[in-house]
Amino acid sequence: MTDPKQLHALADEELTPSEANALREALKAEPRAAAEVDAILNLKDVLSKNAIRYADEEAWKGCLRRLDAIDKSRRVEGFVGRYAWALCGIMFVFIVSGRYAMRNVQGDTARTADLARIFGGGSRPAETPAQARMYADLTHAIRGSLDTKELQVFPPLFGHVHDLPAARYPMRDRQGDLVLIQVDGALNLQDTAPLPTNPQMEAGVSEGSNCVVWHKDNQTLLLLGGRSLEDLTQVANRISGAH
Repeated sequence: MTDPKQLHALADEELTPSEANALREALKAEPRAAAEVDAILNLKDVLSKNAIRYADEEAWKGCLRRLDAIDKSRRVEGFVGRYAWALCGIMFVFIVSGRYAMRNVQGDTARTADLARIFGGGSRPAETPAQARMYADLTHAIRGSLDTKELQVFPPLFGHVHDLPAARYPMRDRQGDLVLIQVDGALNLQDTAPLPTNPQMEAGVSEGSNCVVWHKDNQTLLLLGGRSLEDLTQVANRISGAH
């Protein structure tokens, strides 16, 4: 039995002259196959004579563009389906590489909420020499440069952020309570944004209050309190000038 695809190819004149002649000779011994070819040719004639013809050239061009777009879409889907695992692997490597590149340039990464969670329980004495040095340096600088009636510093809580020594200092000035968090290392906080009035500082929210963040001497400092960002920035500038 002749392949049906060959019959359609003969009817559509897709065969070479030699292939077409050979197939016609073979059909002489296959009446059913020859009748199939005749049926195909009759159907083509009927469709050709009765097909609706559009005089609108733009509509026809639009159909061609749509068919071309469908063909391109199928090719893209086939490529993505075939190489999906490879593309996902490349994207994963890209993300991991970017994470380590950011770490090398800007220090470790955290969020303001991470800083709030690490200081639980009551006040504890300094746990490491680095934390003791941080507390001594800060209190010495503030007490030597600022009036203690203007800014009071109370005993801190100590902890670690990504293995970096950290301390939380309750403070109080004439407007009320404040909290200063100090991390001994460069820390990139993801949920803060640069202050328009001071590009050296960033603003965010921590523990439900406004906060400002800045870096000095390879340390990260965060000041939070129930007041405006402008007021926090003024206090931060005083602390930064003293520290």
